[in-house]
Amino acid sequence: MMKNINVTFLEEYKGVDKFIRDSYGCSEGVSEYIRQMEDKQARGIEYVPYWTSDYKTLKHMRWVRNQLAHEVSMDSDICEKSDIDWVREFRKMLENCSDPLSVVLTQEAEAARRKSAARQAVDAQKRWLKQSEVQVSRVRSSAQADQTSRSSQSGQTKSPMVRVPAEPANNSGKRSGKKSSNSKAIIPTVILALIIIALLAVAIYLLK
Repeated sequence: MMKNINVTFLEEYKGVDKFIRDSYGCSEGVSEYIRQMEDKQARGIEYVPYWTSDYKTLKHMRWVRNQLAHEVSMDSDICEKSDIDWVREFRKMLENCSDPLSVVLTQEAEAARRKSAARQAVDAQKRWLKQSEVQVSRVRSSAQADQTSRSSQSGQTKSPMVRVPAEPANNSGKRSGKKSSNSKAIIPTVILALIIIALLAVAIYLLK
C-alpha cells in the first residue's frame, strides 16, 4: 500500500525538477542544478549564507526520490513531512529567484556590469587625456610665442645711441608680465592633474 506522504513528496519533487529543466534549458533538472552549485561552490559560499545547507539538503532530497523510484517500496517510511515542506519552500525560492544559484548568477552579472563600466570609464579617460594633452601643448606654445613676441617688440623700440635708466616701475611690469605668462602655462597643467586624480578615483570605485 502506498503512503500518501511518499506520493506527495514525489509530486512536489517532480514539480521542482520540471521547473529547473524549463528555466535552465537542461534535461536533468535537479541533478544539473546540483552540478552547477558544485561548479560555483567558492562564490556560492561567499555570497549565500545558506549555500552549503541547501546544497546538502537538495542532494538528500534527490537521494530520497531515487530510493522511492528504484530501491524501496512506496509504503516505506523513508520520507518525512519536513522533506515535503522543504521541497515546497525551495520551489518558491526558484520562482522568485532567491534560490542559491540564482543569487550567485545575479551577483556575477552585476560584477561583470561593474567591470564593463569601469573599462568604459578608463577608455573615456584615456581619450580625454589625449585631448587635454593637445590643449595644454597649444596653451604652452601660445604662451611661449606671446613671450617671444613681447621680447622682440621690446628690443625693436630700444635706441642704440641713448642709454635710458631702468625704471623700477617698468621692470616690475616686465617681471609681472613674465610671471603672468608662466602662470598661463602652469594653470592648465594643475587643472589637468586634478581632473586625472578625480577620474582615477572614479575608476577605482567602479572596480570594487
